[in-house]
Amino acid sequence: MINSNTDSVILKIVVFGPESTGKTTLAKQLSSHFGTVWNPEFLRYYVDARELSKPDLMKSKQITITEGELLNIAIGQLASEKAIQENNSGILFYDTCLHTNAIYAEHYYNNVPEGIMRMLSSVNYDFFFLCNTDIEWEYDPQRESAEVRDVLFGKMHTYLKENRLPFSIISGTGENRFNHALSILNSKFPSIVNK
Repeated sequence: MINSNTDSVILKIVVFGPESTGKTTLAKQLSSHFGTVWNPEFLRYYVDARELSKPDLMKSKQITITEGELLNIAIGQLASEKAIQENNSGILFYDTCLHTNAIYAEHYYNNVPEGIMRMLSSVNYDFFFLCNTDIEWEYDPQRESAEVRDVLFGKMHTYLKENRLPFSIISGTGENRFNHALSILNSKFPSIVNK
């Protein structure tokens, strides 16, 4: 993709997967390696801000999102993605993307809001790293369970295949996971990542 602001190639890589699969860690590692930026998952900031505004006694031990919040979260995700693209060039990494919003909406509410579907038609990504569930699940109030993680991994894998989105499954722990991703980037995009 050509960025009209800088006339430079932007390679958009999504680090994709269910909860507690190392997406944020991998996005940070890859952006650091390539000396570029990464786009954090908007949902995490949205929920943190919502929970901070509650009195301590009202804060949740297990965070849930209402169906009515889905569209606002997707709007925030898209806005953060557009901001990173407008202000950077080269290779960019995304800790999840709008496709994740659609999968979660379908999983939890059996419905993807029309607004999210419209937004999905306006975005494109060059490649997806689907993070495997082979690392230990860690508790976080925004996470549900290792069992749900496994179910969502299957749904995400199917979604990528059905929508013919280019992807590789990333497995391994620690540096092995990072090196696996790096080797895939080097083989699939040598003219961009080996500059």
